[in-house]
Amino acid sequence: MIDFLTNLFQEENSSDNYTQDEREALLEIILLSTYIDNHLDLSEKKIMESEVESLAWESVTPVENFISEKIGGIRNAINHESFKKEILTSIQKRLFSEESKKSAYAFCEKVLMADGTKTKAESDFQNTLKSYIGL
Repeated sequence: MIDFLTNLFQEENSSDNYTQDEREALLEIILLSTYIDNHLDLSEKKIMESEVESLAWESVTPVENFISEKIGGIRNAINHESFKKEILTSIQKRLFSEESKKSAYAFCEKVLMADGTKTKAESDFQNTLKSYIGL
């Protein structure tokens, strides 16, 4: 999965209008949305690829290191409400533009619906995200 996400953030994809903080927050939303049901299937992978491929990565921290650092916290957040609130609060503070907030919600929706259904836990997560990002 790290290789997959790393390949999405290539220099030729530097045409998005997001700050690096927003890109990192968007990537965390994608990871949260992916892991919320504790299952990654091929359809989710394809949706992630199509939604994230236009994001540029402009950090001194390589994207694969960023992802590796975040996955443990994301997995903890799935099972611990306090960790989830910390991550969502952090994401909330980094989504500055209305465009990034709408993209975060859209990325979440597409990942959650990639397998054709949305569980109650996924719907609850999406509603919580919507509240945190102010949509």
